[in-house]
Amino acid sequence: MNAESGFCYVVLFSNGFVKGGKSRDVLKRYKTHKTTAKTLGILVTSAFYTEQHPAYHANEKRLLSALSAASEERVGEFFRGITEASAIEALSSLGLEISSIEEWIPISQEAFSALAAYRFTGETYSVMLYLMGKLSFDNWINVTQAEIGNSLGLARPNVSRAMKVLVEKKIILEGPRKGRCHTYRLNYAIGYKGDEGRQTKGGFKVLDGGKKKDGSPAFKVVDENGYAIPQGPKPKDPTLPASDSEPT
Repeated sequence: MNAESGFCYVVLFSNGFVKGGKSRDVLKRYKTHKTTAKTLGILVTSAFYTEQHPAYHANEKRLLSALSAASEERVGEFFRGITEASAIEALSSLGLEISSIEEWIPISQEAFSALAAYRFTGETYSVMLYLMGKLSFDNWINVTQAEIGNSLGLARPNVSRAMKVLVEKKIILEGPRKGRCHTYRLNYAIGYKGDEGRQTKGGFKVLDGGKKKDGSPAFKVVDENGYAIPQGPKPKDPTLPASDSEPT
C-alpha cells in the first residue's frame, strides 16, 4: 500500500456502537478491532471503508464529525445509536468510493441436500434466500416483514405465509419478541455466522474513572445492572425435519 495514502473506515459492533477511524492498512485494522471486540464478548457486525487516498488524515476528522452529528452519544471515536445506513452515509459524505468487508458463512453440505428436498419455489424460496443474505452475527436475522416485502415486491400476507413455512420447517427459528414483532435466526444446522462458543450480550460501558495508558476510555461488557456477563456455549438447534410435503 502507498505509505502516503490511507483509508477512512467505520466498524459496527453488535452492542450498537460504531467506531470511525483511519488507517494505512484497513484490513489489518479491521482484524485488530475484531480481535479486541472478542475479548470483550462483542462482535463486529459489519465494516466499510473508502478507497485509498492521500487526504485520509483530514477526512477522518470530517468522518468523525458526521458520525457525531448522527449519534446519540460520543465517546472518543465510538458512537452510540447509529444505524448501518447512517454510518455508510457518513462515510459516503467524503465523496469517495465505498467498499465493505465481507466474511464467509460456513454452510453444511447436508443442509443443501435437506433444503433441496423441500423443493421450495416462488415466494418461499425468494424469502429464504433474502433472509440468509441478511444474516447477522450469532445467526440473528435483523429484518422486518415490511422490508422483505418492499425489497422483493411481495405483499405482506405473502411474506408472512413464506415465513410461516420456513419456521415450520425449522429453517429459521423464532426468538424473543422485540416490541410487536418476533426476532428470528438461522438454524445452526444449516450454517453459522459468528464465533463458536460466544453469545453476544451487554454493551460498551465506560468504567468510572477508567482510562487506558494512552488516556482513552477503558471498556467492559456489562448488563443493565452493571455486572459482567459470563459467556455461554453456542446452543444446539433442532435438526431439520424430513421433507414429507408437496412443493411449497
